[in-house]
Amino acid sequence: MGNSRRDLGPNPLVRTPRARHVYEGSSSEDDEYFTSGLAAKDAEMKTAPTYVQASQIKGPNAPTNTSPQFVGPHVLANKFKSLLQGQLAPDGIAFLDFQLIKKYPYLFVGNHNRQKVAEGYFDKNQVYNHQWDFFYNYRLKGDNNLQPLILVPTEQFVGFLRLINQGLLINLRIPSGSSHFAICFDSHSTPFPRYLGRASDPTKAATLRLEVPPAYYKLPGEPATVEPTEEEVAAFKAKIELMNSALQANKKKHKGETRKNQLKKRKEWGDSIKRVQRYMGLREKQEVPHAAQQHGLDKLTLSEYDETIKAGATITPTLTFDPAGIAPFGQECDVVFICVDIESYERAHNIITEVGIATLDTRDLANLAPGEDGVKWRNIIRARHFRIIENQRYRNKDFVQDCPESFDYGESEWIKLEDASSVISSCFKWPFSNLHLSLEDEPEKRNIVLVGHDLAGDIEYMRKLGYNVLNLATLVDHVDTKSMWQYHTRDHSPRKLVRILAELGLIGWHPHNAGNDAVYALHAMLGTAIRHLVVRSDGEKMKNDMRAEAKSKIAKAIEDAEKLAKERELGWSSGGEGSDGGAPVNPAGPLSASQKAASKSTLLRKTSD
Repeated sequence: MGNSRRDLGPNPLVRTPRARHVYEGSSSEDDEYFTSGLAAKDAEMKTAPTYVQASQIKGPNAPTNTSPQFVGPHVLANKFKSLLQGQLAPDGIAFLDFQLIKKYPYLFVGNHNRQKVAEGYFDKNQVYNHQWDFFYNYRLKGDNNLQPLILVPTEQFVGFLRLINQGLLINLRIPSGSSHFAICFDSHSTPFPRYLGRASDPTKAATLRLEVPPAYYKLPGEPATVEPTEEEVAAFKAKIELMNSALQANKKKHKGETRKNQLKKRKEWGDSIKRVQRYMGLREKQEVPHAAQQHGLDKLTLSEYDETIKAGATITPTLTFDPAGIAPFGQECDVVFICVDIESYERAHNIITEVGIATLDTRDLANLAPGEDGVKWRNIIRARHFRIIENQRYRNKDFVQDCPESFDYGESEWIKLEDASSVISSCFKWPFSNLHLSLEDEPEKRNIVLVGHDLAGDIEYMRKLGYNVLNLATLVDHVDTKSMWQYHTRDHSPRKLVRILAELGLIGWHPHNAGNDAVYALHAMLGTAIRHLVVRSDGEKMKNDMRAEAKSKIAKAIEDAEKLAKERELGWSSGGEGSDGGAPVNPAGPLSASQKAASKSTLLRKTSD
């Protein structure tokens, strides 16, 4: 660590002064990786080949053609190996802000792959386990923000994406037209990137960040800089602005599209819960579609959706549900729920170590009350756990703790990698992992509902093993317990399986065993479907009670108002429209007898006069 000779390269010329500042835009969240020091170096990641353009490889061993090709990491390592801390970067190198790399999965990866990319390569400081050559660059002296930018070569990021693609069998790339991923500084009159150092773990990255030399630092022998022209200053400012705007560019671009699809996505999550309830006989199918289906929910805004509901939507009738009683409706489609969970090596996700399959036959649920959160139905689940013989030496312990020997629902079965496809296929066919049935019985085809927690990843892993479950003719539906629970709780963020179990009052013993997790996913499916009905049923009863109470209060209020109105009218009537107002009223009040006599005498005298 620090400024040792080995860290700085051969024959360092001078010990660089340490700057006392932090990187622009840093926060307590961003700084976690500097203090954790928990992630270990990843030898396999450093030895994986990296994708670069052949034209970028300099030196006597450079290829003669310029077509894209794959080269080993030693080529990139040698490219910057001789640089000293504080030395100017070679000309023609494209850079990007390391902050943009950290935010890549959240800004540029779609919903389908975002979670597995983030969890597998970015979260918990994993992004620092890849080998990076860090550079730094300051802004102009008159800039309001004088903190340095931390940069890495674009070609190293491309290699990192290729590593992810190999591990997850996906196709990530730099977005087309995103120039902020490859910025070249071509003028030495303005601030130019300088080498900071190499790191492949969070601790080393933390040390380098503290060692950023001050803006005035130069290696001995560097030529003096000249005053930049106005054009050079404007070009440099444009590059810095491009970097600053990169983190927000994609958000603004897709803001409208995200809002438009949000309602549609949530409705799909809710629909999956209701279909599961119908398959188990807990809900009755509506013959008349909901207004949202009639009008196309994906085409409605939030306000339009509310207006549609108010304008005469066909709402599901009031539902009462008691988990202590048997399912009140007939089971739709006569389905078998089959859940798959696959475990892979944490440092190379294409190495599959375990396969877990859990089965729940809806025929076994007939005439059996589910109980609270499906406690009685859980006992009907059948489970199997397969371990790949060739990959048994790969163990997970850095990011998750594996436990392949701790299958709690039966005996683990060892299979060869070449047999994995046929073994998985057999679990989707009669007798559907029911080892108590006689193989002499006549096979029966059944409708299959595929279940999983973050199901897309397990489908991809099965394809990697040679089995494409989507080609199964009897597959009628699929269910993702992650989405089901997110809809039920109205949570903006998905929950991990063990968290969902905890919310259901269950303990997930020995998680990350593929067989156990497959069973747990079915527990989550049952608990979510049943709890959703209970909450809704209780909610409907509460709403009805509130409506009745409100009606009673309104009736009482009307009665009290009418009574008060009558009381206020008493004594206020002047005889109605037929009254002429009567005789004049003397403001002095009624006259006494003597006053009347005097008034009469006076009147007679005036008359005689």
